[in-house]
Amino acid sequence: MSRVGRWRGSDRTRAGRLLWQRFLLVLLVALGGGLVVAAAPAAQAQADESLERELAERYAPVIEIKRQADECDDEGEPYAPMPVEVILDNPQVALRQVGRNDPVVMRAPGAADLFGLGEGFYLDFPGDSLSPGCIYEKDFDRYTEGVEPAVYARVSVDPHEPDDGDDPGDQADVYVQYWFWWYYNDWNNTHESDWEGIVLRFDAPTVEQALADGPAEVGYAQHEGGERAGWDDAKLDRDGDRPVVHSSRGSHASYFGSALYLGRSASEGFGCDETSGPSDRLRPDVI
Repeated sequence: MSRVGRWRGSDRTRAGRLLWQRFLLVLLVALGGGLVVAAAPAAQAQADESLERELAERYAPVIEIKRQADECDDEGEPYAPMPVEVILDNPQVALRQVGRNDPVVMRAPGAADLFGLGEGFYLDFPGDSLSPGCIYEKDFDRYTEGVEPAVYARVSVDPHEPDDGDDPGDQADVYVQYWFWWYYNDWNNTHESDWEGIVLRFDAPTVEQALADGPAEVGYAQHEGGERAGWDDAKLDRDGDRPVVHSSRGSHASYFGSALYLGRSASEGFGCDETSGPSDRLRPDVI
């Protein structure tokens, strides 16, 4: 039985630390932004939130990862996208400040401790990300015991610049962003924490209309670039209404198919992304 089937459930390089910290702050700001909605009339706010949740859950991605035969088998993918809460308020996680041997500011930092910090701070997990061994995998298993895989969703309505002759009702698009947080990135540039994601675009001025019409296209993040497809394109693998993300082993870049992709992300040196099987499909919860 695969480890994903029984799902038991960083880089000490400066770039890896800062990437994690930036994305976590983006997430915290997005979560904090929900407080603004509370100022609207309660009934309308609840209706809007209900429609957004319905849209996000209907098109939530299915994530396909390379099956791992045994614990610490580096031919498979040991990690899955997970809620960030497992490393918040965690006494084994340290908050460090850059400079003078990067001293520990505090242990078990929570969201409130991280909110508003600048780029000179980062989270430090147990282990040496440049020589990971199996500690990250074992900690991941321990931290996520009883925790289901999860992705984060954000719904946004983006107005267009009006053009002469445009129908005012068509001057907006709805986007659903899905963010995946992986505990460890074991690729060319090994590092703790790895944010990946996809975006769905709807040719619709409102969330309600987006629910009625369905997506127009989808974009998948791949290192410093990405790839997109029309919703009805043959290369897009779908599981009902849910797009399938073929996640590359180790790097977690998102692809449309199961294959070996040569020479991706030249900025990190020559590297191959592999999404070939045998694989397991995860259906993460939506946050």
